[in-house]
Amino acid sequence: TVGATGLVTAIGAGSATITVKSTEGSKVASANITVVNPVVTIPPLSGSQPFGIALAGAEWGSYPTTGDLDYVASKGIKLVRLPISWERIQPILLGNLDPTELSKLKNFISYAKTKNISVLVDLHNYCRRKMNIAGKDSLVLIGSKELDINQVKDVWARLTTELKASTNVWGYGLMNEPHDMQTSPLTWFSIAQELIKTIRLQDSKTTIVVAGDRWSSAFDWPTASGNLKNLVDPSNNLIFEAHCYFDKDGSSGSYAASESLKTDPNRGIIRVKPFVDWLKSNNLRGFVGEYGIQRYNDPAWNLILDNYLNYLSTNCVNGTYWAGGSAWPDSYDIGIKPINGVDAPQIKIITKYLSTNCVSSVNQAPSVSFSIPSVSLSFTAPAAIQVVVNAADADGSIASVDLYINNVFVRQEKTALYEWNYGVSDVGISNLAAGNYTLKAIATDNLGKINESSITISVKPPIVVDPCSGNVLPVIAVTAPLTNDNFNEGTPVVLSANASDNGSVTKVEFFNGSASLGVDVTSPYSINWNGLVAGTYSVTAIATDNCGGTKVSSAVVFVVKKVVVNTDPILGPSCANTNANLLFELTDSYKINATGYSWWFSGSQATVTPIAGSPFKATAVLTNYYSGGSICVGVNFSQAPYYASYCKVVGVCGARMDVSNLNVEINTSEKAKLYPNPVSSDFLFIESAESVKAVEIKDGQGAIVMEINGPAVRSEIPVSSLPIGIYHVRIILENEVITKRLMIVR
Repeated sequence: TVGATGLVTAIGAGSATITVKSTEGSKVASANITVVNPVVTIPPLSGSQPFGIALAGAEWGSYPTTGDLDYVASKGIKLVRLPISWERIQPILLGNLDPTELSKLKNFISYAKTKNISVLVDLHNYCRRKMNIAGKDSLVLIGSKELDINQVKDVWARLTTELKASTNVWGYGLMNEPHDMQTSPLTWFSIAQELIKTIRLQDSKTTIVVAGDRWSSAFDWPTASGNLKNLVDPSNNLIFEAHCYFDKDGSSGSYAASESLKTDPNRGIIRVKPFVDWLKSNNLRGFVGEYGIQRYNDPAWNLILDNYLNYLSTNCVNGTYWAGGSAWPDSYDIGIKPINGVDAPQIKIITKYLSTNCVSSVNQAPSVSFSIPSVSLSFTAPAAIQVVVNAADADGSIASVDLYINNVFVRQEKTALYEWNYGVSDVGISNLAAGNYTLKAIATDNLGKINESSITISVKPPIVVDPCSGNVLPVIAVTAPLTNDNFNEGTPVVLSANASDNGSVTKVEFFNGSASLGVDVTSPYSINWNGLVAGTYSVTAIATDNCGGTKVSSAVVFVVKKVVVNTDPILGPSCANTNANLLFELTDSYKINATGYSWWFSGSQATVTPIAGSPFKATAVLTNYYSGGSICVGVNFSQAPYYASYCKVVGVCGARMDVSNLNVEINTSEKAKLYPNPVSSDFLFIESAESVKAVEIKDGQGAIVMEINGPAVRSEIPVSSLPIGIYHVRIILENEVITKRLMIVR
């Protein structure tokens, strides 16, 4: 079994055999098919159609003048057939259109529009082109080896591109009077079909006018041109053109040799009736591009013309009289130009029939238009488009209306109102992104006749509102610690802040000066700060909002004090006044393994008494003559060192101490200063022109009571833990050591 699915295109009418062969080449299947010509229903022209005049001359290089158009317009005529020459409009095959001829053509059409005149552009070449063959001018038939069909397709592609924007072009006349055409393979039918395809690639709206074979004879139409009914136009907008003269041979306009024929007033009707009957039987539209009588005001010929035009009018077929235009000589037998300001006698008859007067038996196409949206509406993505279509049929009813967007089917409506996206959500026209879209509505009437209408809408990109436009900066304040708070050295400090914003706060970052301490991204905003040494700190917090805006808080200044660890063996006052009763205690670290204690006082008379039950404590009662001394304790231990003695200097409070035993040289250098001195507050300040590397403070006995090194050195020194007395401050600079005397008072 051979199984296959595929699409076969471009098969003409007739019989064909389709063969399917497997890829291995071992199996073959075939089928015979018959292809018939499509049944094409061509819509009639809407309303009455204009009769007119052919203004000749352009085909031989004498373009009709504006005066010619003015004359035609003055007679109320609304249609002009304009013959043009292929050789003049495109001198070189497959080359550009001649700019001079193209300009004349466009100017003619433009001026005609100002006179409310439509123009049928007629390629007046009889399916031939004058060419030089072997040094001799010859008329070469399209389809011969010297003149390819692609060459005539090229000229129509170029003409259509140039003329499709002209709204008063009534139609494109493919070719004037084809005759003596090949019967195979390139017939007039096949040439016309290729030209229709070519034009529709450029212009889908303008009517295409197809002349008949055998000089477009109306009388011979059914036999010479009957097969043209099978032409296919994607736009269903074809009109068929016949020519009809009333003289002896029906084509030359030689009425002088046809006097015997004028006795029949219906001669014109007899000549054109085969064409009109063919139109009716095939439900097609027709046009007679050439007809005419002598200009000698012969009543018999005038009657024939009158009856003829009345017949065409009542049968919905319009036409153009041959021929007018100032390029014709006055002697032209059937010419219709005025001579010396006097109208040709045919004008009275022609102007009786300015448009058809008939009721067409051809089914009229429905009308269709967009009510909503209008092209002036503006849409913003993502857009949902509501659509309302107006559709009506003058001679029947509307069967359906189909909606397309960019040629993609949306949905069919069968009852009025014809609406989309009203009540029912239509996905195809909802949530549209930015761009241009073509909406097309196709209305079909009860007999299958269709008409369509299209509009283009524009969907703009969404309006993006910048949430950060005019951004308000966040609000932030440090809530802990507070200004002037004090902390002991080594104590963890919790930094906290409140922050808010009209948008959102994305983070809070804490700083000591310019150094970042840490970040918190959730409220409440806080971090722990560990390892602080003695000194003064200035802390700020920076809040950042969702737009990147930042705000710095006010600074909070707090103090970390140095914790002075008492290393004295004996706890108690370092100074006293006369008659004082003092309490002393051996430091805990010296009580380890102690088994006995003995207390005494040296330097001044004092009574020392151990505390009962707590021999590691003792009282000292000073006399009225106390001038300073030392309290001492001897300690026995259960293990080495087995015995040791410890003393503590007790000076006289508020008095100058004897510092002779300090053996310290006092430096009067001004490179470093202490203030205030004496100091009664908690802080001592150092002012130095050089960097201070370390500070060492000794009491009156020469013992180091405070030592600050490296980065802990600040311009302020906490001295609240030091008792009243005289001290020596050793300031170590970059290149020098300076010693200053300091007095602490309370």
